[in-house]
Amino acid sequence: WLLSKAKENDMSDVLMDYFYKIIDAFRRFSFREWIYTAGYLLTLLCGVFFLIHSFQMRTEEKEFFERALPVTATVSRIEIKYEKDSQDNIIGKREVYVDYEINGNSYEDIYLYRTENSIGKGDLVEVFYDPLNVTEVKIYRDADEAFGLGVLFSVCAIGIPLIFLILQIRRNIY
Repeated sequence: WLLSKAKENDMSDVLMDYFYKIIDAFRRFSFREWIYTAGYLLTLLCGVFFLIHSFQMRTEEKEFFERALPVTATVSRIEIKYEKDSQDNIIGKREVYVDYEINGNSYEDIYLYRTENSIGKGDLVEVFYDPLNVTEVKIYRDADEAFGLGVLFSVCAIGIPLIFLILQIRRNIY
């Protein structure tokens, strides 16, 4: 329909005509359709936010590891924090703290990360520290893996509501 109209008329007229049809379709929405539309738009906004946040986190991780330097650290302390998971099971998250030395200066009891994995007090681990802030340490993780999951979730959160929204509008146009 749109292409056949475009061949006959000026493209701007065709787009304006289509725009007015969309506005008219919105006017004919029932209350239920408005609720659905609000849900679609909210999910769409959440997907966009999550996508932006994924790019930001990936950029920060890459910047950190570009300037970070490796050092061997010793696990100095492990605290177990008990939490409930999504099925209300109590699980213990281990907060790992390390000691390390850089250029003759000792840094003790520095928070490293939370894990469910077993790691023991006194274990040696390779960590990366930020030369601009030597108390910021991380274990190397591939930022692209977490980024890929973030993008996948975002695409679903953006694409699925967008498809439903377009179908809902088309149903009211024709």
